[in-house]
Amino acid sequence: MPENMNLADTADIQSHLPKIEQFGSGDHIAFLYSSDDDYRSTLTRLILHSLDIGMKVHYITQKQKKTDVIDWFEKGGVDCSRKGIRDGILMLSNSDPLIHRAFMDISHAVNFLEEKLRCALDEGWHGICIIRDISMVRRQKGIEMLRSDLTGFERLLGTGKVMLICSYRVEDFLPDVIQDVIRTHPCLIVGSEPLINIFHIQTSDARVYSLASLELQHWIAAMKNLTHRKAELEAALELYHDILEHASDLIQSVGPDGSFLYVNRAWKDTLGYTDEEVKHLNLFDIIHPESMDHCRRIFQDVMEGKDAGLIEATFVSKSGDPIPIQGRVNTHFIDGKPHYTRAIYRVVR
Repeated sequence: MPENMNLADTADIQSHLPKIEQFGSGDHIAFLYSSDDDYRSTLTRLILHSLDIGMKVHYITQKQKKTDVIDWFEKGGVDCSRKGIRDGILMLSNSDPLIHRAFMDISHAVNFLEEKLRCALDEGWHGICIIRDISMVRRQKGIEMLRSDLTGFERLLGTGKVMLICSYRVEDFLPDVIQDVIRTHPCLIVGSEPLINIFHIQTSDARVYSLASLELQHWIAAMKNLTHRKAELEAALELYHDILEHASDLIQSVGPDGSFLYVNRAWKDTLGYTDEEVKHLNLFDIIHPESMDHCRRIFQDVMEGKDAGLIEATFVSKSGDPIPIQGRVNTHFIDGKPHYTRAIYRVVR
């Protein structure tokens, strides 16, 4: 497969990666972070997403105040006057004796959260999102004990009205503690990136097997699953590549800087360039002077997410021959930023 085929890999993989906006009721999430920037930006997204899906946020923290959260929003350009921003966030302190007693054991914690859920439902919310900053500990409970605790939370998460997010500053915990955290949380965010947590161990399994036996079975199953998925992905990419390479249309993908990320065989045959030469080309190297201003405006528009409609322009081949084309282009965005364009053109004879 050619080196510049990484576009197909990226497009396929990105579409299947978990996203913060996909989290919702019933999810139990471990948020691991190191930098304050990741903490603020990721929690801002989680809080806003929770409010958007009708969940009242209960933010249990030692350091932050509600004014801090509002300040994060305003710095990020969020309109804090919109409905739900100010009345949808309840700030609670880990240092409050009431909160300390509420989380002294699993039974008290579940009772406390069930009461908060009832109050939120009475206020017209669809559910609650609990965000709790976990304090530094020198040694975490054993995984069997953690599993026993999480069994109590299963009933609460099973209502379909609760999302639970536990945040951990990685440097404040020993590595084996973080390892247990990853094992015991189905969903995982590291920094600002949601990840597929292949290390999560199902509660039902943990109650049946010893830890050593369970870990062995889990690792074998994970390796088998990854091997099969890798083979399926490679086969799908090979088929995708074959379709693109044998298409009669000119297919190209361009980065925000105008560099070519992918061009198909018909593109290279028509314009007369080799794979090595394409690596050093810029989009505007192949635009005919008569179409240059027009194409620059179109490129700016699609980088801003606008629909360019049917494009008519003239390319110029390596030998200087004009090539009139017609087609469409769109842009792939990740986290609101343009990553590359995808275009299909036919030569107008």
